[in-house]
Amino acid sequence: MSGKSFFVGLAISMLAWSSASLSWAQDVKLTPGVPAEFDVPNAPPSMAIQLRHASDAVRMTIKLPTDYDPNKSYPVLVFLNGGDGGMGGELNMAEPFLGGEGYILCNMPLFKRVVETDRDEVKWSITPADGPYALAAYRILFGELSRLVPNLDPSRSVLAGFSSGASGVALLLWIGERELLDVFSAFVMVEGGFWLGRTEDRESGIAFQRGNFSGLDGKRVLILYGDQTMPEDRIPWIADAKETGAALQAAGVNAEALPMNGIGHEFPADVMEKTRAWLTRGW
Repeated sequence: MSGKSFFVGLAISMLAWSSASLSWAQDVKLTPGVPAEFDVPNAPPSMAIQLRHASDAVRMTIKLPTDYDPNKSYPVLVFLNGGDGGMGGELNMAEPFLGGEGYILCNMPLFKRVVETDRDEVKWSITPADGPYALAAYRILFGELSRLVPNLDPSRSVLAGFSSGASGVALLLWIGERELLDVFSAFVMVEGGFWLGRTEDRESGIAFQRGNFSGLDGKRVLILYGDQTMPEDRIPWIADAKETGAALQAAGVNAEALPMNGIGHEFPADVMEKTRAWLTRGW
């Protein structure tokens, strides 16, 4: 069995176990223009909960647009934040990117199994080794999103992430679970997830098989990387970003790797505006 098949098979087994006792603890009231943050009690502990040694339940946030009409369909932006991913209520990057009218916004935590005895480089790196744990978690959270907002429009929906959040996006692309990928038509990775074109994560040294990207037929992927070369460790980082774009293209994916001129590790407002233009160009 290939490494990828093992990860996905184990994740499905975990999902079957967790679904047996699945029950939602609350009904969530969604009001246009008002963020709703709520618990998802059956999800396994997030990356942030484990790294912070917290006892909180996993949480996520949904914000309907101000022009929301339940009789119409709307695209969703699921934005995964950087660092440890936060506790599920961070819309600080989603709001300026695609907030306001027209888009449902959603923030979810990041997921990986954190082992206390691991090196910090391993604890803080999201790679295909986290596939089983993350897939089981995201199946639960994406299910909750679909339950609460059944009128989603996949043809214009976006999964995006910054830094380690972009690695979370890359992980879902690597796994290739169609049920999750088909929620979206476009994926945006900003300053992260650049191991996707490699067979080893440069930070942690974790090795894995290259993804086959079979779940990306008809979808688009945008890779954004700052072209600043200082500090010097950004030079291989930039090379990995370009390699990720090339690997996706070689697999037949509609992908672009674009530099953010004069930018380091950030996602500034002018790049958000250009990214919005890139997204709407395909619809």
